[in-house]
Amino acid sequence: MSRFARRTPVAHRAAPRPGCAVRRDGATAHLVPRGELDLATAPVIERRLADLRDAGFRVLVLDLRRVTFIDVAGLRLILRWTQRGDVVRFAVIPGSRAVQRIFGVTATRGDVDFVDACGARSRERPRRRSR
Repeated sequence: MSRFARRTPVAHRAAPRPGCAVRRDGATAHLVPRGELDLATAPVIERRLADLRDAGFRVLVLDLRRVTFIDVAGLRLILRWTQRGDVVRFAVIPGSRAVQRIFGVTATRGDVDFVDACGARSRERPRRRSR
Protein backbone atom coordinates (compact mmCIF):
# COMPACT_ATOMS: atom_id res chain seq x y z
CA MET A 1 0.00 0.00 0.00
CA SER A 2 1.46 3.34 -0.95
CA ARG A 3 1.76 6.06 1.62
CA PHE A 4 -0.86 8.06 -0.32
CA ALA A 5 -3.44 5.29 -0.25
CA ARG A 6 -6.72 6.11 1.42
CA ARG A 7 -6.90 4.78 4.95
CA THR A 8 -10.01 3.56 6.66
CA PRO A 9 -11.09 6.08 9.30
CA VAL A 10 -10.86 5.05 12.89
CA ALA A 11 -14.26 4.12 14.25
CA HIS A 12 -15.46 6.55 16.87
CA ARG A 13 -17.43 5.46 19.85
CA ALA A 14 -21.08 5.95 19.08
CA ALA A 15 -22.76 8.68 21.09
CA PRO A 16 -25.47 7.45 23.44
CA ARG A 17 -28.98 7.80 22.13
CA PRO A 18 -30.63 10.82 23.69
CA GLY A 19 -33.39 10.07 26.10
CA CYS A 20 -34.69 10.82 29.53
CA ALA A 21 -35.71 8.47 32.33
CA VAL A 22 -37.74 9.40 35.39
CA ARG A 23 -37.44 7.78 38.82
CA ARG A 24 -40.10 8.56 41.40
CA ASP A 25 -39.64 8.21 45.16
CA GLY A 26 -42.39 9.70 47.30
CA ALA A 27 -42.47 13.48 46.78
CA THR A 28 -39.13 13.36 44.91
CA ALA A 29 -38.69 12.87 41.18
CA HIS A 30 -35.30 12.20 39.58
CA LEU A 31 -34.98 13.19 35.94
CA VAL A 32 -32.09 11.35 34.26
CA PRO A 33 -31.29 12.71 30.79
CA ARG A 34 -28.93 10.73 28.55
CA GLY A 35 -26.71 12.20 25.85
CA GLU A 36 -26.43 15.91 25.23
CA LEU A 37 -28.18 18.67 27.15
CA ASP A 38 -28.15 21.41 24.55
CA LEU A 39 -30.31 23.74 22.48
CA ALA A 40 -32.13 20.78 20.91
CA THR A 41 -32.84 18.81 24.10
CA ALA A 42 -33.22 21.54 26.75
CA PRO A 43 -36.88 22.24 25.81
CA VAL A 44 -37.69 18.54 26.22
CA ILE A 45 -36.10 18.47 29.68
CA GLU A 46 -37.89 21.72 30.55
CA ARG A 47 -41.27 20.15 29.66
CA ARG A 48 -40.49 16.99 31.64
CA LEU A 49 -39.55 19.06 34.71
CA ALA A 50 -42.74 21.13 34.38
CA ASP A 51 -44.85 17.97 34.02
CA LEU A 52 -43.30 16.52 37.19
CA ARG A 53 -43.87 19.76 39.08
CA ASP A 54 -47.48 19.87 37.86
CA ALA A 55 -47.94 16.25 38.96
CA GLY A 56 -47.23 17.38 42.54
CA PHE A 57 -43.59 16.48 43.04
CA ARG A 58 -42.07 18.98 45.48
CA VAL A 59 -38.44 17.92 45.07
CA LEU A 60 -36.96 17.66 41.59
CA VAL A 61 -33.49 16.23 41.04
CA LEU A 62 -31.72 16.50 37.69
CA ASP A 63 -29.14 13.71 37.40
CA LEU A 64 -26.33 14.69 35.00
CA ARG A 65 -24.29 11.48 35.32
CA ARG A 66 -25.40 10.21 31.88
CA VAL A 67 -25.09 13.57 30.14
CA THR A 68 -22.13 13.69 27.75
CA PHE A 69 -22.23 17.40 26.84
CA ILE A 70 -23.92 20.52 28.12
CA ASP A 71 -24.06 23.90 26.38
CA VAL A 72 -25.35 27.30 27.43
CA ALA A 73 -28.99 26.27 26.78
CA GLY A 74 -28.59 23.43 29.28
CA LEU A 75 -26.88 25.73 31.75
CA ARG A 76 -29.67 28.31 31.42
CA LEU A 77 -32.28 25.60 32.04
CA ILE A 78 -30.54 24.53 35.25
CA LEU A 79 -30.11 28.11 36.49
CA ARG A 80 -33.75 28.93 35.68
CA TRP A 81 -35.02 25.95 37.68
CA THR A 82 -32.61 26.74 40.53
CA GLN A 83 -34.25 30.17 40.88
CA ARG A 84 -37.87 28.99 40.62
CA GLY A 85 -40.05 29.37 43.67
CA ASP A 86 -42.75 26.85 42.73
CA VAL A 87 -40.87 23.74 43.89
CA VAL A 88 -39.60 23.12 47.38
CA ARG A 89 -36.20 22.03 46.10
CA PHE A 90 -34.42 21.69 42.77
CA ALA A 91 -31.11 19.86 42.99
CA VAL A 92 -28.54 18.55 40.53
CA ILE A 93 -26.43 15.39 40.72
CA PRO A 94 -23.09 16.35 39.11
CA GLY A 95 -22.02 14.84 35.83
CA SER A 96 -18.61 14.02 34.43
CA ARG A 97 -15.74 16.43 34.73
CA ALA A 98 -16.35 17.60 31.16
CA VAL A 99 -20.01 18.33 31.95
CA GLN A 100 -19.18 20.08 35.22
CA ARG A 101 -16.63 22.32 33.50
CA ILE A 102 -19.32 24.74 32.25
CA PHE A 103 -20.24 25.63 35.84
CA GLY A 104 -16.63 26.52 36.63
CA VAL A 105 -16.02 28.47 33.44
CA THR A 106 -19.19 30.53 33.95
CA ALA A 107 -18.66 30.92 37.74
CA THR A 108 -22.13 29.49 38.43
CA ARG A 109 -21.06 26.43 40.45
CA GLY A 110 -22.09 28.12 43.71
CA ASP A 111 -25.53 29.01 42.33
CA VAL A 112 -26.61 25.39 41.85
CA ASP A 113 -27.67 22.98 44.62
CA PHE A 114 -25.37 20.04 43.79
CA VAL A 115 -26.13 16.84 45.69
CA ASP A 116 -24.74 13.32 45.63
CA ALA A 117 -26.87 10.41 44.43
CA CYS A 118 -28.35 10.00 47.94
CA GLY A 119 -29.54 13.61 48.09
CA ALA A 120 -26.86 14.94 50.44
CA ARG A 121 -25.08 18.15 49.46
CA SER A 122 -22.12 17.48 47.23
CA ARG A 123 -18.66 18.29 48.49
CA GLU A 124 -17.67 19.48 45.04
CA ARG A 125 -15.43 22.49 45.32
CA PRO A 126 -13.89 24.60 42.60
CA ARG A 127 -10.56 23.11 41.60
CA ARG A 128 -7.56 25.39 41.48
CA ARG A 129 -5.24 24.98 38.58
CA SER A 130 -1.67 24.09 39.39
CA ARG A 131 0.89 26.41 37.96
